[in-house]
Amino acid sequence: MVHSLPDITSTGALAALSATSVRAVWVQIQSKTGNNAAGARVGDSLISSSRGALLLPAGVQLFPTCGNANTYDLSTIYLLANSGDVFEVIYHTD
Repeated sequence: MVHSLPDITSTGALAALSATSVRAVWVQIQSKTGNNAAGARVGDSLISSSRGALLLPAGVQLFPTCGNANTYDLSTIYLLANSGDVFEVIYHTD
């Protein structure tokens, strides 16, 4: 089943996609058009302005199915972006 989170608006600080454990088969994060042109970073809790996957405005980061059910935990996937940037998240659970 596909689920969606409310839009995530960055405060400029490192933030997990979810404050609680939410297991998912796959996760998709989309950066809204109009976000800062420098882009955001996506990854683990160690991401920084030079570490993690770069996510540009109107870009998409997909964490694909890995073969094991509910491999990803949204509380361990982080975003680092400019304050005011907005992101959309959908994910699938078994």
